[in-house]
Amino acid sequence: MRTPHPPRVLALEPSTRTRRRAAAAPALLVLLFLLASSCGESGGGLSALVKERYQLTIMTLNIAGALPDFGGDPGVEMAWRERYARIGAGLQEVGWRPDIIALQEVTARKGWFGAGDDPDDYEAMQVLIRGLKDAVGVDYRIAYLGAVASNHPGLVQGQAVLYNAARLRNITAPGMTSVLEGDKQPEVLGVYPRKSYPCTPSQDAPDACALLDGAGLFWTSVFFRTDVRKRTFESGHVRFAFVADGEQFTFYNVHLHPRIVDGAEVNGAWRALLDLVERVEAHPYSTRVYPPIVAGDFNGGVEGFPSFRQIAPDDASDPLRGNDMGIDFVIAGTRTGPPTTAGTTSGTDQTDYRYEIRATRTAILPEPDVDDPDGLCAPLDVAWSDHCAVLVQIEPAT
Repeated sequence: MRTPHPPRVLALEPSTRTRRRAAAAPALLVLLFLLASSCGESGGGLSALVKERYQLTIMTLNIAGALPDFGGDPGVEMAWRERYARIGAGLQEVGWRPDIIALQEVTARKGWFGAGDDPDDYEAMQVLIRGLKDAVGVDYRIAYLGAVASNHPGLVQGQAVLYNAARLRNITAPGMTSVLEGDKQPEVLGVYPRKSYPCTPSQDAPDACALLDGAGLFWTSVFFRTDVRKRTFESGHVRFAFVADGEQFTFYNVHLHPRIVDGAEVNGAWRALLDLVERVEAHPYSTRVYPPIVAGDFNGGVEGFPSFRQIAPDDASDPLRGNDMGIDFVIAGTRTGPPTTAGTTSGTDQTDYRYEIRATRTAILPEPDVDDPDGLCAPLDVAWSDHCAVLVQIEPAT
């Protein structure tokens, strides 16, 4: 639904000098703020004001779709609405309020032969977002939901990013590149902007489509997956700006398939993500508060990304370390320059990230049980998914 335009108000055109002063005012205020705040601590440290302004809380969760049987496994049955309700309740219980939520295995819609759709377009995300609002008081929006038809009949599934609209603005733009349609199977290899899966309002979820930002634009990297012999994408990028001052940073959501499947190496997924990061980070833009942040289900470790460092989970307290379930991470680049496929700084030598990233606390929710008999990350009576969520709070550092 389009928001109606407000009544037009006629006003006298300001002079050129007045317009220039007005345009320069916000930038001047931000500069004065940063100069003043940087003097708040001695020894080159950052003031509490700066740390609070750019503090972020990030969560990643493979949410295991929205099917009647848990994760599509007939042996583990649990209604998806029940699982989704536990997410908000669990966050509320321990006092976490994520600013960004990276989700994998997100159901855009599921059609049933002779029985209509359940869930309808974006209904699963609407149920999750309403539950989060009731539990932690945050109004989340959908930056994108990149999905394609799966091998399961009638199921359209993929990845999504939610964000706290009170703190962040989604400013992802297509640039000069053609935008791929969101309901088409990818055909052209390479890095491109793509629309989210299109949303049609339904009787059961009439307001769900309004949660998506416009066409839900995101950037992705299409590659040829050798094990299934088809073109696909497993990563998505969006750019955010802080509502407080417009300072920007880039965020990436991934669901990578294992590098080894049935004893054979699957080429493409890791390289495609690195190509996406290099393409995006090499493009100049006005402000870069943080180096790139990548979150998601890596289906393995993060050793394929030497220019990044793991910021969550905290290895010292990670009960899933070395376990087959320890495959979800949040990783970050460094101030020295955009990561590349070679693990070095790019030839453009853009080293203008303002701050390093420091993790101030991490969590794995719900509390993992590595010996769970159902093969889940947590016991069935408390599980959010077959995965656990990984959370991290970050702040700027010098």
